[in-house]
Amino acid sequence: GEVQFTGETRLALCRCGASSHKPFCDNSHREIGFRADPAGTRVESDATFEPAGELQITVRPGGPLVLKGPFEMWDEDGSLLFQGEKKRLCRCGASLNKPFCDNMHDEIGFEG
Repeated sequence: GEVQFTGETRLALCRCGASSHKPFCDNSHREIGFRADPAGTRVESDATFEPAGELQITVRPGGPLVLKGPFEMWDEDGSLLFQGEKKRLCRCGASLNKPFCDNMHDEIGFEG
């Protein structure tokens, strides 16, 4: 089903692929010892970004979360990872560029 949020909303999305409540984080990363590799994540920012409008999040069966609309993404240390209006986020946990999707879901046969 569709989930809608109003106003400023902060969500914790799964990046490790182990959550049993995907696309949301359930702290499974702690149990599996997941560590993000900040060196492997590119920062993407749109210099003309002005956060206005609605954010839509679509779950692609067997694939990523697709975010359309203005949003910013920050890592656990407070560093900006993304600022813009369209991005695909990994749900399978196999991406080599977490939290962003690199199509590894196709390689591993992800069915989430």
